[in-house]
Amino acid sequence: MNCQEFTLRLDDFVDGTLSAAERTAAAEHRDQCPGCRAAEARVSLLLAHAASLPRAVAPERDLWPGIAARIEKRNVLRGVFGGAGRLRWPRLGASAAAAAALVVVSSLVTAVLVARRAPAPAPSGVSTGVTAASLQLTQVRGTYEAARTQLLAALAARRGSLSPATLKVVEDNLAIVDTAVHNMEQALARDPGNRELPALLVTAYRQEIDLLQRATRIPARG
Repeated sequence: MNCQEFTLRLDDFVDGTLSAAERTAAAEHRDQCPGCRAAEARVSLLLAHAASLPRAVAPERDLWPGIAARIEKRNVLRGVFGGAGRLRWPRLGASAAAAAALVVVSSLVTAVLVARRAPAPAPSGVSTGVTAASLQLTQVRGTYEAARTQLLAALAARRGSLSPATLKVVEDNLAIVDTAVHNMEQALARDPGNRELPALLVTAYRQEIDLLQRATRIPARG
């Protein structure tokens, strides 16, 4: 196994999901390659940090009842309320929360990865792995941009059928994800040899596509 093959299998290697033969080959290559050994250590450390984070951070008090009351009083979401004043929020809550979480997590992780990366000569074999990661990211970015363009066009065609408040929720959260993508792309431009940033970018791309897909399925206002 060479550096490129190891890089392509790194996530599965760390997760322990490779076949026995592939895992043996990957382990043998890692033991002989300082660059790939360092890459595995960074990914393992990143996963350990992520696993130690709390699943949720609850506010000191539940703020939603007051927010919902003000929204209902202003009657800005007539098309998404049920009977008897019961709120039928569009199925966007999970994506909205995930988008907000993404910008926080990506900012923290990006800051750690970029700020702590010491400028040092690249070890033997690293350039091949970095090139492979860059090629993968380029392919994913092309697919993401095409899907994003199509979904934005679909959302634009539906603007008249969605309430202003619903559109604001969608647009605010798209802005959050776009900010995360922009920050990570800038960080990658400053540090093209970073192996973790491409994976974070792919996560951000998927988050935006998921958000847009959900937005295009929101029921029209009544």
